[in-house]
Amino acid sequence: MQITDFVEAGGDKFYVMEHLRGSTLAAILAAEGELRGSRLELRPSAGAAVASPDGRPVLVAWLKPYATYVASLELPDSPPELRPEPASVEIRPAYRSVSVVVARAAAAISARGRLVDGRGEPQAGLTGDLLARDGTKLAFSGTFADEEGWFECYGLEAGAHEILWSDGERSSFTVPPARVGEMVELGDVKKLPAPAAGGLR
Repeated sequence: MQITDFVEAGGDKFYVMEHLRGSTLAAILAAEGELRGSRLELRPSAGAAVASPDGRPVLVAWLKPYATYVASLELPDSPPELRPEPASVEIRPAYRSVSVVVARAAAAISARGRLVDGRGEPQAGLTGDLLARDGTKLAFSGTFADEEGWFECYGLEAGAHEILWSDGERSSFTVPPARVGEMVELGDVKKLPAPAAGGLR
């Protein structure tokens, strides 16, 4: 074994021990920002899960040379509104290299609004999907307007958003910067006819 170099991750410094014949010994899993202090787990499609009890950097020592690993990042002890970003990673050990996986808190602002038509009348009983900027539906982003038109959306970033409702019409709204997990009140959100093409206007 020999010391080849050091790697900094999550504010800590690691001296990398590596076999003389080369290739990767390990990856480093670390957390930054709001995730420091939270239990962070790396769960690969093959191999044992690796956990950092407090988000501080830990070594992932089971990697094999020149293999490709796909793994999800999870926060098992954190509230659901706190999510890691990226949600999954692909690790490809290369000759004499170290992979560093740094997780941050994903944007997870919640928003609540009342769906109304152009006359201000509440629109009840509609389901909706958040749209990406290219106009496609985002996975796991459904919402529902209750009998008074109130709906909620979760896991939002600050900025402009658009919902496609089950009757084919759309609503646009803007989420201001907020703390992770905070519920932003949107007030009345108008339902408008869908544009001919495109995503956010």
